[in-house]
Amino acid sequence: MGKLGGLVATIVFSYGSQGDPLGAQTIFVIAGFSCLMGLITTILFIPNTTMLELSSVDQLWEARLADRPYSGPALADMNLSYLEIWLDVGKEA
Repeated sequence: MGKLGGLVATIVFSYGSQGDPLGAQTIFVIAGFSCLMGLITTILFIPNTTMLELSSVDQLWEARLADRPYSGPALADMNLSYLEIWLDVGKEA
């Protein structure tokens, strides 16, 4: 996907405005918007596992892949992504 993204960016930035190259200001705005979307995606979807031992993270993902229940430190609110907190992942119903 990285090479495809580079190709698309080259085509859009080179021939984006009716065959004319895009200006520096437009490229800057597009890059800034892309960075902002990456930040929002990271904050919403990536769990914070920096305070966990790697074995706890491994146990969590092994349980998820095997569709087994997991109860451990990886399900503490401070270790979940905001989306997982909002969806009550790992909480008893």
